[in-house]
Amino acid sequence: MIGWRAKLGVLVPSGNTTMEPELYRIAPRGVSLHFARLKLAADTREEIERMSDDLEEQAKRLADGNVNVICFGCTGGSLFGGVGYDKKIIKRIEDVTGRTATTTSTAVIEALKRLNAKNLAVASPYPEWLNRRLRDFLEGQDFHVVTLKGLGLETGMEDVSPEEILRLAKEVAIHEADAVFISCTDFRALEIVDRLEQDLGKPVVSSNQATLWMLLRLAHLPDTLHGYGELLRIK
Repeated sequence: MIGWRAKLGVLVPSGNTTMEPELYRIAPRGVSLHFARLKLAADTREEIERMSDDLEEQAKRLADGNVNVICFGCTGGSLFGGVGYDKKIIKRIEDVTGRTATTTSTAVIEALKRLNAKNLAVASPYPEWLNRRLRDFLEGQDFHVVTLKGLGLETGMEDVSPEEILRLAKEVAIHEADAVFISCTDFRALEIVDRLEQDLGKPVVSSNQATLWMLLRLAHLPDTLHGYGELLRIK
């Protein structure tokens, strides 16, 4: 039976072509992934603000598939409204589905805490206005962002190569940072997380890595996964 251990539901932005293949790539045996799409083709203020308009309807469609947990799989979209915005999204999903829910930004916060991170180096593909909101969200959760750099993109995140992401992450990973966070579920960071950790000697968290880690824990699955960073090796 497909998903005989757990069925994980994810609400993914409609223009995102990275999150699904990355999560499929590392999901443990017996765990299935199921996706619904929320309208978002570009990281503009207007599109992100409207992204959750059909949140309840798409969440209910995932629940029809008897998924165990549901994640709002967009980092920027789940922190857009500041500290506490992710909790509001979680409540909306849980209220209409009766399923346990989370968001990518919630997962990132929990992952960074689990790694005992405090001073963060942050890399993203985002435009400056969204980077400011990302910084405010992280610092509102009692982290210290020591450096942050984005690529200024509203579209085309999926076209940035892992090698370019690697260079960007190394550029921001100054000595004062005790962890690196690579933001955006449409950013192809997963395959370079392990290499980055080896090169930098610091834990590295990516949006998709943290999302799967959180979903597995919410589904009460203790699996550890190797080759994708320290976080996924933690029980």
